[in-house]
Amino acid sequence: METTTITAEHTLNMKLRLLISSALLCGYISSHAQKLPNKQEESVWAPSTINVDGKPTEWNGQFKAYNNATSISYTLSNDDRFLYLSVEATDPDNINKIYSTGLVFQVKANKKKDKDMVTLTYPVFDPGKENQFNANIKVKPTIDPTSAQSIAQADSFMTVINKQMTGRAKWIRVSGIKSVDTLISVYNEQDIKAASLFNNAMVYTLEMALPLKYIDVKPNDPVVLDYHIQLNPIRRGGWNNMQTEKVVRNGLEMTHVLGTVTPATMAVLQNLNSVTDFRGDYVLATKGK
Repeated sequence: METTTITAEHTLNMKLRLLISSALLCGYISSHAQKLPNKQEESVWAPSTINVDGKPTEWNGQFKAYNNATSISYTLSNDDRFLYLSVEATDPDNINKIYSTGLVFQVKANKKKDKDMVTLTYPVFDPGKENQFNANIKVKPTIDPTSAQSIAQADSFMTVINKQMTGRAKWIRVSGIKSVDTLISVYNEQDIKAASLFNNAMVYTLEMALPLKYIDVKPNDPVVLDYHIQLNPIRRGGWNNMQTEKVVRNGLEMTHVLGTVTPATMAVLQNLNSVTDFRGDYVLATKGK
């Protein structure tokens, strides 16, 4: 009995320490993001432990850039086989935008034309309204680092949301690779990988891996890649949930929302219903550097 009690207490203490670290990290993310460059400035050789599973443990919360246009933290890295993209989002509305229409990741060798870009979009859900995913993560449980019950509630909420999402996000949309179909399973034989998960604080991580062979670059060749990351407007919600009318101002047709809308709400709607994106250059890291 004594051994069991010690083990249980040890387990609880470990959970509490992890959660306190997680809570502190959430506060740290906001301040740390302000100090990061808007676009990644360095090459990164992927850690040997890297795994495309929606869990950014290999980065320890240390992403290489925070992009203001898309409100995401991200890291690009590579080894001698893959180019990896790891993305983290903390704002519920922005997360909604990502999972509603997928994050678009495009890449090409810098000397090639835009039409030669390889494009991956993820997540893509099974067709049919009943298979779409939607989660109101704004109602997530409040976490008290000293309460085992609140930890359990947060874990349970996370588990349910992740099960719903992963059970439906079974596809990756692909273009620019002649030998690969435009819609492939996440369990494909082409070694194209993608996954996303929430943690118990409802921070969202999305990861992708693209074999270098699909962008015609050789291992350990420090070639410059041109990449483009884009978040599309949501397909549901937004203007469709509000009464609107079309008006013409200064010769331009505009959507006008009827009733009183606060500036903060309008900013959210504009973000959800607009394309947000950015482009950058990434020099492939060489082994040992």
